[in-house]
Amino acid sequence: MATEALSLTNVHAFYGDSHILHSVGFSLSEGRVLARTLENIRQSLGKEPRAIYVIYVAPAQEELLRSAEFLAPVARDLERNYCIFRNAAAGV
Repeated sequence: MATEALSLTNVHAFYGDSHILHSVGFSLSEGRVLARTLENIRQSLGKEPRAIYVIYVAPAQEELLRSAEFLAPVARDLERNYCIFRNAAAGV
């Protein structure tokens, strides 16, 4: 049986009255997929600087996220098993 490299889930998020995530979610289980995703994010931010957050659940590849020079850790919750990173150049 093949292992999943990417799986999507049905995630919704709200910020105040705004519905900011509509049926979005993903889980990356392979380091190479995460590395490629991070490279795509880095290139995108080089073209169009903006605030971006990466929320990673079950952070088996947390070291890969920490090694991405353009990301800075914001929060980590060991009990709920997730970590959040923000692009370092975005400011507050």
